[in-house]
Amino acid sequence: MWDLLWRTLGQTLVIFIVGVATLKWLNDATVQLAVNRTGRSNHQIWWMQPGIFIHELWHASVAMIFGIRVKGLSMRADEAAGSAAHVTLNFKPHSIWQQTGMFLSATAPVWGNALVMSRLTQRAFLPTGFRLFLIGHGWRPR
Repeated sequence: MWDLLWRTLGQTLVIFIVGVATLKWLNDATVQLAVNRTGRSNHQIWWMQPGIFIHELWHASVAMIFGIRVKGLSMRADEAAGSAAHVTLNFKPHSIWQQTGMFLSATAPVWGNALVMSRLTQRAFLPTGFRLFLIGHGWRPR
């Protein structure tokens, strides 16, 4: 049973990593195509603004959960840093809790959007009452 569990987790991890890499490549290619066709940078294209805003909100909201102070959230491009927008955070470097928060805040748009998309997919395509995880709901290993 443990062999099956580890094999399944490993395959799931590989599928997740390949999926994220593929979506990242597709996103970067799409943004670059839009930038090339319009002659503007990505923060100047109006239909990219909501996505950039949500991206920055993920960073800020996860930081606040860990008690990290959000000094600023800017939707203006920082040409020197090469970013479309940015969040300025103030944290205590000696606090393990806040260091963990900084790591999770940096990665928040990836797993936050994945969580939202998986919940929307589950709601749209899976029958009502369907349980994705069977452990603890009457399922017993053989």
